[in-house]
Amino acid sequence: KVKWSDKVSDILPGFKMSEPYSTAEITVLDLFTHNTGLGNADYLWVFGYDRNEIMHRMQYIPPAYSLRASYTYQNLMYMVAGEVIRVISGKTWDQFIHERLFTPLGMSRTYADHSAIPAGENVTTAHFRHPDTDSVMTIPYVYGDNIGAAGGVFSCADDISKWMRCMMDSTKYNGKRLLKPETWAFLLRPKIVIPGLMYPTMAELKPHWQTYGMGWFQHDYRGQMLNFHTGSLDGLTAIFGLLADQQTAVYILGNL
Repeated sequence: KVKWSDKVSDILPGFKMSEPYSTAEITVLDLFTHNTGLGNADYLWVFGYDRNEIMHRMQYIPPAYSLRASYTYQNLMYMVAGEVIRVISGKTWDQFIHERLFTPLGMSRTYADHSAIPAGENVTTAHFRHPDTDSVMTIPYVYGDNIGAAGGVFSCADDISKWMRCMMDSTKYNGKRLLKPETWAFLLRPKIVIPGLMYPTMAELKPHWQTYGMGWFQHDYRGQMLNFHTGSLDGLTAIFGLLADQQTAVYILGNL
């Protein structure tokens, strides 16, 4: 129903960048690689605009660089990818990922929308360390359902282990696969080179190369290819690491 090379504006007529050339040329693949020329405009979702309004306002953001000429990490294009899913499938990103990912893997306590969490469910509380007193305190929750397709999933340790087991071995689960092996391999194939040090840990690890696949940061680690990604809202953090060649995965979730 859709190819990586399809033009986004053909699928979403309301998708516009500030430059007509970028609007016409951005492909579905470009939505995942942080090099469309859009700078970091995450305030649009932090301010609480809905998905349609965010996409409408993107046309007023001056380009940070020409299409595919550089790299800026930002979340808005992943939201646009979620809207592509909505148009192609006829279901919202939230519904689609629940039916096509969570349910087959048996992730029964995982939600793609905070409002879908049942009342009375055991939910973590966000915490923050006060910079002056060093005391730990609870803080208000930051809702990100309007940018959900950029990673707004609420889950638990048991369910995340099911997803990581699936991802570390070509999306196998219960004798089946979520994706064709070649599609899984494509997700982990480097797409762009990341300039500079993306994370402070890189100064310690001193990787020889850093790339970005489809939703995965990548670099070498002791002769292996490491795929990883972090996630963070105020007082809530996550990091996932994947050594696919070793069929090893590690994840850490935190609420401080």
